[in-house]
Amino acid sequence: MHDRSGWVGVMSGLPDWNNLPKRKIDVTYGVVQAYNSGQPLRLALYSADSAYHSGKYFVSSRTGDWNAHNRPTLVVVLSRP
Repeated sequence: MHDRSGWVGVMSGLPDWNNLPKRKIDVTYGVVQAYNSGQPLRLALYSADSAYHSGKYFVSSRTGDWNAHNRPTLVVVLSRP
């Protein structure tokens, strides 16, 4: 298994839901492996913090329409080597 991970810093105070910082995570390796094996790409976000109010804010794809601009987006650009 090939590990791809990143760090998301803690936000101080309540977030401005209209202006959350965007995070980019390179999932190229996983996309290539999934494609080559004919399997779906599986991604997960994990927080080691156990406290609910840990200062980290992630928005799921199931968030309401009021927060649609913060939904995660996967962009795959196909090209030939």
